[in-house]
Order: sequence, then C-alpha cells, then structure tokens
Amino acid sequence: MTFVLKDTVKQLPDASTKELKHILSVIDKLLEFRRLNDLLDYYPGVIDNALAEEVHKDCLSLNLSDSKRKPDAQWLSKVDKPYIYKDTNPIHHAEDITLLPGICKVMEQFNEQFSCKLDSCLVLKYSSSSSATSLHADDEINLDTSQPICNLSLGHTRNIEFVANSGGKLVREIPMEDKSLVLMKPSTQKVMKHKVRAVKAEGPSIRYSLSFRALAKRSSTLLKNEITATTSDSNPTLTNSPVHTADSGIDTLPKHVCLIAGDSYAARLDPVKLGRRTVEVVSVAKGGTNVNHVMDQLKDYKTNNSSVVVEKICISVGTNDLRYLDVAHNFKFKFKSLCSMIKELYPLAKVYFQLLLPLPCRNRFDWKTNSDIMILNRIIVNESIFRRFHVLDAFQPFCMRFRNPSLPDLRDNRLFNGKNIHPSETRGIGVLAKLYIRAIHSNFFDPFTLQ
Repeated sequence: MTFVLKDTVKQLPDASTKELKHILSVIDKLLEFRRLNDLLDYYPGVIDNALAEEVHKDCLSLNLSDSKRKPDAQWLSKVDKPYIYKDTNPIHHAEDITLLPGICKVMEQFNEQFSCKLDSCLVLKYSSSSSATSLHADDEINLDTSQPICNLSLGHTRNIEFVANSGGKLVREIPMEDKSLVLMKPSTQKVMKHKVRAVKAEGPSIRYSLSFRALAKRSSTLLKNEITATTSDSNPTLTNSPVHTADSGIDTLPKHVCLIAGDSYAARLDPVKLGRRTVEVVSVAKGGTNVNHVMDQLKDYKTNNSSVVVEKICISVGTNDLRYLDVAHNFKFKFKSLCSMIKELYPLAKVYFQLLLPLPCRNRFDWKTNSDIMILNRIIVNESIFRRFHVLDAFQPFCMRFRNPSLPDLRDNRLFNGKNIHPSETRGIGVLAKLYIRAIHSNFFDPFTLQ
C-alpha cells in the first residue's frame, strides 16, 4: 500500500519536490498511526454478569488497600513464579492463582477466544477517580513477548491512553467500561506506552484492572534461585548474568544495579546500606576524583560489565574541580562532555547528580569558595534540566536550617555554619545518605524539580 501511494504521488505533475516530500511524510505518518492503532483491540461486555460477580469476589478476597493516588497491586501466578519488575522492587511475590476460580475461568476463556497461553494476572485496585498510573510499558524481562496482554476492567469507567514511543503522540484513548477488555498484541510494548489519568468524579469510583499475562518459560530451579538471591542477607538482589544454557535452552536474567560514581562524598557511602536489601548498589566512587576521573569510572564499568543493566546512576562531581578549573568556562565544558558520555553509554538509565556541599566559613576566603560552589551547582542544574537528568539538592541540607534573608553576602559566617561531611562522619554522612536512598528507592522522576 505504501509503494502504491508513493508512486501515485510521484505522478503529480504540478507538485514541487518540497511539496512531494511533505505529502510523502504525511502518508508515512498516517500509515504508521494506522499500524500502531491495529495493535489494539477493544471488546465491550467480554464476560457475562455471573462471571463478573465471581471475579469481583476473588478481587475482594485479595484485600487490596485503598490509595487515593496509586492503585494497589497483587500478582497472581503459580507459587514458584514471582513477577520480576525492572524498577527498585525486583520481585513481587505471587498469590496462588489456582485458588481464585473466577479469575481462572476468565483466563481460560481468553486463552480459548484469542488462541494465546496466558498463565498469570496482575490485579490493580483503583480506589478513587484520583488513582492513576504513569506512562509505562509492560515490557518486564520475565514476560513472554510472543503472547498478548489482556486487560479486563471491572467497575467504574476509566480511560486508558496509548502514546507512541516515537514522537510521544497520542495513538488512541479507550474508555474501559465495566466488563470490557483491551487486548494489546505482542509487539505493542515495544512501540507504545500507556497510562491511566486521574479524573474528577463524584461518588464511588472503585475499579479493578486485571492484566492477564504470560510468563517466559524458565525452570523451577532458576525461579527458586531468583527468590533466594533476593531474600538472602548475603546477596540481597538478583545476581544472575545473562547466560544461555545449551542443554536446557534457558536464558538467566541479567543483573540490574544502581551505580554510584564520583568523588569522596559518594565514596564514603555504604552501598549495602543504600540498597536496603531490595536493590543492588555498586560503587566505583573514589576520593580526589574530578570530571575526567568520573568519566573513566563509568567507561571502565561499562567495559568490564557489558551484560549488567544499570537502572540508575548517582554521581557526585565538581568538588575537586574547584582547585584546577575556571568555574565559569572549563567546568561547564567538561561537565557537558560527561553528560554526553552518560547518554551514549547508559541511554536508558536514570541519572542523578548530587549538588556540591557548602564549605563552612572558617577561613578568610571560604566565602569565595562558596560563591564558586554556587556557580557550579547552577551549571549542574541547568545541564540536568536540558538532559532530563535529576538533581539531588545536597546544598541546602548542609546550610543552616533557618537563614535570615537580609544577610548581606556570603562573607557572613552564620550562613554556612552548618553540618560538614568531612570532619565528622557521624554528623554528615547520614544526611547525605538519605538523599541517595530517596533517589535509589523512588520511582518518581521529574527533571524539572529538585529532590
């Protein structure tokens, strides 16, 4: 169809080359939009009232909590098949789906109706109209990508929006009515993301979303190892590297980590304590490093751990550059190079830059150093907003809690007479660690606000 349309356009005698290119681009966009739209199917009233009542009873038996902003979730599968997320909660332990007969009947109906092999279900409870899910794709590594995902909706009508990965334009908005189904075909997660917005509504608006999925086939031994590795004190997260076994034909899961890089501020933090037994944190930070050293840290880790998936990167840089660089020009140039390299090496990682800490005014010219620190922090913030990176504001927590806005300038010792990380680890490290823990364990990501 594409070639026929293009050949027809080329035969237009009065159109210029520029006009032809524009027409062809419009046709390509229309065809792409149609292709994306064809990946979604909507089925109203897919189950009868009797079966809907059974499913509703099963959902109530899960005792999901009420949350105004975020829906509560429960993974249903066989006992030895947990759901493995890509975010900071690696494993969502499952309830036995075979104990919920209504949900099992629906799953069997979908398998027969759509000729698929669904075996698990993620149940979400939207307690109010303000409960919502952000833009995401159901592309977790333990899902069978050759199978569709069937989303059954029970209760209050809510709209689900599908957005194209290329361009970010809305492809389709579907009002999911009671007992309706949205079927996402196998390749949907690769080209589109979806979300459920919060809306304003009066009265009760409880809705259950049952997302039926198929797990990738793996041996029960491997699954037990995954659970053991996650709950073990000695090895708190998944540590399997992507290795293919020729005899069994099984691919183990890649290792997911949060990477800490930078100077002595980051080097003093304990990776094990930062991980809190749910995230594997790896630190390559070292005292005395500048921008160039941090670039080497990230390059070396990528070279030596090419199979590891780095989900988040927390970086502390700039303190040691104050001694050697002109903060108005050289640091900005080198910092831009660091950001470009991160985008190239870790395009999918969420990046957090720690702002520089203030220096307590104990010597004659410490106020001048604090002025340079503020300039560097401004460079970090501006570049992070441009690159869609995140910023950890470590500057304010190390200043005095209550400051007089009428202070004349930076030379007033009272301005920076707060906590200092270097002389006392007991006073400073804990404050800094809380900022890193919040970044590592939070799914919130807004590059235009400071944490």
